[in-house]
Amino acid sequence: MTAPFCPGCGVAARLTNGAEVYPNRPDLADKPIWKCEVCPDAYVGCHPGGTEPLGTPAGPELRRARIVLHRDMVDPLWKHADRCGEYHPENEAARELIQRAARGRVYAYLAAGLDLTKDECHVGMFTIEQCREAWACLRGVTYPQIRAWAKARPAPEKKPKKERKPKAVKPLPAPTMQERAAAAISARAISAAFGDDAAMGERSTLHIDYSRPRRAEWICTWANLPGFSRVNGAYLHDLLPGWQYAAHEVRLEMIPDLEALAERGVRPTVATSEAA
Repeated sequence: MTAPFCPGCGVAARLTNGAEVYPNRPDLADKPIWKCEVCPDAYVGCHPGGTEPLGTPAGPELRRARIVLHRDMVDPLWKHADRCGEYHPENEAARELIQRAARGRVYAYLAAGLDLTKDECHVGMFTIEQCREAWACLRGVTYPQIRAWAKARPAPEKKPKKERKPKAVKPLPAPTMQERAAAAISARAISAAFGDDAAMGERSTLHIDYSRPRRAEWICTWANLPGFSRVNGAYLHDLLPGWQYAAHEVRLEMIPDLEALAERGVRPTVATSEAA
């Protein structure tokens, strides 16, 4: 965690705890606090559950200015937005959504008035001068006015999306001699048996239901044609991963692809048959 810098002296604060800062408050003894070593009584608390500072260290005068600005100017604008007459929340959840949106608009309005960025517009980071400027900026302003201002603002320009380069396809490893031999056997077996149910051997059918009808699969295999299958009407072969064939393409495409694999050790990259 990066230490916050004190706006009074510019020195990085030191992380301590409530036992040092609030010696008379034993209930705060373990509370993490960032304390300035130079400016007397300048410190800032942390977000609950960690050591991330709530802002920058502040002495008594600046702490008071920040508290009053929050309490009397900033918070009432967004906390009471649901009661401004512009909304009619039906429940607590709707009220919280309105307040969350209102908070963002109030801080955007304040950031524009003080010429600050969104990250810089944080009351816990303000100096005395900025607290005074913020008070003047919000004096007499109502939430409906801030809401109208926010709606009238031009939408921020969207950054053009970066074009993603297509991922290079990892080539399959060269077929082994066993795969080439199996391809030759499969080519002959399919050529002799395809279309003849008796020659294809006993058929096994598997139905996989993904609880979504369009994603269910019917898978058929045949005892005399190892590696050969039909999935939802498309024919596949284990030795030709990534390829599928229609019924009329088995003879025109699949068998020649298996023969090329067996004879030359090459897998298909384009359609084998122009007729297909």
